[in-house]
Amino acid sequence: MELCAGGELFDRLLEARRFKEDTARSLIRKILGVVRFCHERGIVHRDLKLENILFDSKSPDAEMKICDFGLSKRYTTRHHHMLQQQVGTPYYMAPEVLDGQYDEKCDLWSIGVIAYMLLTGKPPFPGQTNKDIMHNVRTLPVEIKRRDFSGCS
Repeated sequence: MELCAGGELFDRLLEARRFKEDTARSLIRKILGVVRFCHERGIVHRDLKLENILFDSKSPDAEMKICDFGLSKRYTTRHHHMLQQQVGTPYYMAPEVLDGQYDEKCDLWSIGVIAYMLLTGKPPFPGQTNKDIMHNVRTLPVEIKRRDFSGCS
């Protein structure tokens, strides 16, 4: 495994508290590119999160890497193969994953959560325990509060 001396996106977010819209857009575009590459090859990551996005250096323009493919799975779209195993990190898990009937699009949900967190500095579905978080992901609407997105167009 290659050394990523620049640390995790999670740590960069903690330091910045939130990212400017242009920075978040650039990061999300890169993440989407990597996920598209994986999906075109029949691989669903299933654990996309800030902690699994690393940088090769401390530089602001460091190359980004997605890591930890330990929960990834090969899939086929021929028979609209549905995945059933409930895996991932609760803050980033799609409701379909929690319900046990999902496909590769669960990665797109996780990217949406990452985008929300980059822009606001907090998760869209908070909770004190994993059980609380999973309940909130299933039942609560995403709240877009103007004050949380100040500086965004």
